[in-house]
Amino acid sequence: MLRQERRVELKVVKESTKVDQTSKFSRDTYNKTSKDSFLARMASRAPMNVRSFPRPPLLEQISRHLQIKYKGELIADTTQAYWALETHHPPTDACTLLPNTAYYLPPSSVKVSLTKTGRKTWCEWKGMATYFSLRLGGQDVSNRIWTYEEPTAGFEPIRGYLSFYAGPWDCFVDGEQVVPQPGDFYGGWVTAELQGIVKGRTGNLDPIV
Repeated sequence: MLRQERRVELKVVKESTKVDQTSKFSRDTYNKTSKDSFLARMASRAPMNVRSFPRPPLLEQISRHLQIKYKGELIADTTQAYWALETHHPPTDACTLLPNTAYYLPPSSVKVSLTKTGRKTWCEWKGMATYFSLRLGGQDVSNRIWTYEEPTAGFEPIRGYLSFYAGPWDCFVDGEQVVPQPGDFYGGWVTAELQGIVKGRTGNLDPIV
């Protein structure tokens, strides 16, 4: 049986708007006004509280400069990624989708060879994820990179895009080295503008420090 994993992704809403966290947050409610506000916040990198991020997560293309390095070797480099934002998650590498802030990188931005592993997990929002291994420093690193080959409706733009955990390599957003989301279950990237409480080691809520 496949383990049910809720891959952390994020989505930002207009700061002046009160969000009822007890109700379902439909994609249809994310109107042009809130989108413009989101893009403006993203460009300025103003403080963002993960508690205000919606569910289901929203997928957005971003122009942030994402780099992944291992002992000085450049693994991936792009300014054409996506992220996904979800309540109490930082963005992840994928979907460079969002807390979990997940960032999803185009496969053309990855400069190393990847090999599929047998691991698969299910995301309630994006569908079935498949995982990869790669060889670094003479050792195989497995299941730290994932993709959605057949994403669900609304997430088609990240078909085949790659999302990375924030380790064992070093991940950078506009030159800032990110901090991994607490624990080893989620793959979110925590950057300086994020505030609030994120899901952590076993689904508990941990403060961003």
